[in-house]
Amino acid sequence: EQAIRLEQITNGVIGGAEEPIAIAESAKIQWTLDTIVDLQAQGRSVAVFCKFNATIWRLQEQIPALDLCPNRETITGEVAAEDRTDRIAIFRNQGGVLFCQLRLAEGFDLTPCTDAIFLGIDWTPAMMDQAEDRLHRIGTTGQVTCYYPLMRKTIDERLYRVVMEKREDARRVLGDVAVMREEVAV
Repeated sequence: EQAIRLEQITNGVIGGAEEPIAIAESAKIQWTLDTIVDLQAQGRSVAVFCKFNATIWRLQEQIPALDLCPNRETITGEVAAEDRTDRIAIFRNQGGVLFCQLRLAEGFDLTPCTDAIFLGIDWTPAMMDQAEDRLHRIGTTGQVTCYYPLMRKTIDERLYRVVMEKREDARRVLGDVAVMREEVAV
């Protein structure tokens, strides 16, 4: 539980989706908002994978204030399965920004997406790979970039190292898989 609380603090939000509490300005949240604005200005479609719903709600609160992203869809555990399918279809057809709870990033196709931002790292490398794989499907045209913004001197750095070590161990056992990742220290 302490590790979860520390992860939430790096995003400037604690608590659940029902009552998220913004505790401070977060460089990670600000970097994410700035990056979404920049990518949207270039006409790119962005998936933002979040570990915690409270992070999604905080981003959703701040995006309207920036007057951007006319098309944004959200997938959390609170969204019924049939509604998820509809939201994915809208995102695939119109582009924009998709906010998705990391653990729900399976079973759908995000080939029109050009960029993904991961706010929160799952302890299981396969969970991260599953989310990245949504963008790397048959029909993907062009390069897809995955961003992992990490807060310096926080649990982010430690967790990322542990997960990358697990991923490297799996690579040694299963073989090499090339994926472009961009780690960003904020």
